[in-house]
This record gives sequence, structure tokens and C-alpha cells, in this order.
Amino acid sequence: MTNSPGRMPRGLKRLKAGRVPIIRGPTKPPARAERKDLRAGIGRLQALLATLPRPERRKAVESLSLSLRTALLRQLEVARWRGHSGEILQARDDRQETDAHQHVSQRMLCTRRQPPHQKPRGAGAVSSISVGNGTGYVARITIRGVSVSSRCLETFEKADSLRLLLADLRYALEAVPDGEEFDELLAQAFSGGSGRKLNQPCLPALGDLQAQGPSWRFHVRVDARRWAGRLLTSRTLKSVEEALKLRRQVTEARKLGWAAVCKLWARCRSHRGALQSRLRQLDAHRDQHIHRKHEVLKLRATAAQDKRLLRLESKIKALVPRLEKQLEVVACERPKPGRESARAMRANFIEVWRHTSSH
Repeated sequence: MTNSPGRMPRGLKRLKAGRVPIIRGPTKPPARAERKDLRAGIGRLQALLATLPRPERRKAVESLSLSLRTALLRQLEVARWRGHSGEILQARDDRQETDAHQHVSQRMLCTRRQPPHQKPRGAGAVSSISVGNGTGYVARITIRGVSVSSRCLETFEKADSLRLLLADLRYALEAVPDGEEFDELLAQAFSGGSGRKLNQPCLPALGDLQAQGPSWRFHVRVDARRWAGRLLTSRTLKSVEEALKLRRQVTEARKLGWAAVCKLWARCRSHRGALQSRLRQLDAHRDQHIHRKHEVLKLRATAAQDKRLLRLESKIKALVPRLEKQLEVVACERPKPGRESARAMRANFIEVWRHTSSH
């Protein structure tokens, strides 16, 4: 309610009456605002330290107080634990007005999140890994049981372009039958092969892939889902020839059964560790898979039996009205000697039906 022009303000009335007006000071800021200001100050401090050379930066950090150094280190550790780069955003200008209705989380105020990369379309994939204070990218693809991974690249665009070349190679090798010719083409794509030139016009990505010249890593994947319910992966192989040799051994072992696959995988998994421990681990995986398989089969059998009982019950319920009509037709007939009357037969049938349906 505003004062009219002819009336005296309420504060002057209190002064003339000898009463001291109540002067309300600024309220205490909440703890959340204090944490926000602290994060903003740490952000400014980190931005200033980043501009200094490394020796002077160390001297400046050592000259800080113990509480400030502890707060700065805690902020960097929290940022790294959350999966960010540790870079803190610059604080807003104090003169800028903030929108009280706009909700901004504390994580967005203190850290900068790396843009999430989506899984590319087509064959293969690009994986991101942490390298020091940054992020590296690896292009990978699986070609007939041989998993190929590139070296760590700086940008996602380079890794994705390399993945497209690997996808073209995989698509071209689909027309090549499995055997010696496929092994020679794959070896020629990643290591130059044995020197024998193969005229294959169906491999357009072969020259572009060799022009990239990165170091490759190989793994051999064994499909053991029919025995252990999982895929088995070998150790990292440095050459494509070693990977192809192991792939041929895996093909022969799959023909012999689970025991041969288990022994081969235990030998090629790693050079370290005991062989018997790996064999026990594989046996445990197989036992778990067999147990889960039996449980699934038991549940399926129970569900099938329940369905059969429901169908039988529905058939019986549909049969009862027809039998009742037939019994009503012959109810007036004269029973023959030695036989039960139709009315008694109907009563007995209904009683038996009620007894069976209640159980």
C-alpha cells in the first residue's frame, strides 16, 4: 500500500514520535551460495595458474595457503573422479544478474563435460579412452573372428574415417571365400602380405588402408556360447600372421568340442598366470551356463504344462452345456433294466465336475 501525496511517510511519523525505526541489515547468504562463490573463485584461480609457465606455476601454488591449496586439489580430484577433464569453467561476471528460476546444477557450474560421442553407423565402432589429461579415440572392427584395433588417435574424426576404411575392407572381404585367399588378403591389408600380388578389384579400401600406416592390435574371438554362454577373447596379438594362425587353431578346436576350445583358450589368453586356474575358471563358467540352461528349460516346461491344462479346462467348460442339453433330451425316456436313469447320470456328472473343478 503506497503513501498518498498529502500524507506523511510512515518513517517520519516514527521519528517525530521518538521511536527509532528498525533498520534490517542484509540477511546471511545460504551455504549453497557460499559454495558457489568458492567454486567460482577456484575457477578464476585455476585459470590464472594455467597462464603461468610450469616453474612459476609451481612457485605460485606453493605460496598459497594450506586451506586454499587443499580446496584446489579437492576440486581437481572430484572433477577427475567424475570423468571430466578437470578444467573449470570461468566464473560469471558479478555484475551479471542470474535467473533465479533457472535450475543449474553444481556440476555444470564447476566442470566442463566432454561431449558424448555416439556410436557411428555401419560396421565397427569408435571407443574413447583417457590418455593423460585428454581423451584418445580407437577405431575397431571384427572381421570373421579377428578383432582389429587401431592405435590411439587424437580426434574423433580421424578415428571415424579410419573406421569407415575398415568397414569397407570388411564389406569387400565378404565376397572372398574362407581359406588361404582370405588369409593372404587380410595379411596384405595390415602388413603387406608375403609379397605376392593379388589382383583383387573388389578391395577398393586396400590402398587407402595401407596409406594410413598406423600400428594395429589384434584379438581372436571364439564363439563359445553353445558351451559356456559367452565369447572368449585371446590376448593382444601384435601381428596379423599370429592372429590368423590362432584363428585356424580355433577353427580346428571347435570341431573337436569344448575340451579342445577350453585348453586352447587357456593357452592363448595370457603368458602369465597358472594354466589350471584358467581351466577351473572356464569350467565354472560352463557349469553356470548349464545350470541357467536347465532352469530355463524347467520354466518352459512348467509354462507349457500350464497352457495345456488351461486348454483342457476350456474344452471341458465348453463341453458341459452340450452334455446338459443332451441329458435334458433323454431325461423323459424310460430307463432300461440294469441301467442308470438320465437324471441320475446328469446329477452324477455335475457332481464329479464340481469336485474336479474345485481342486
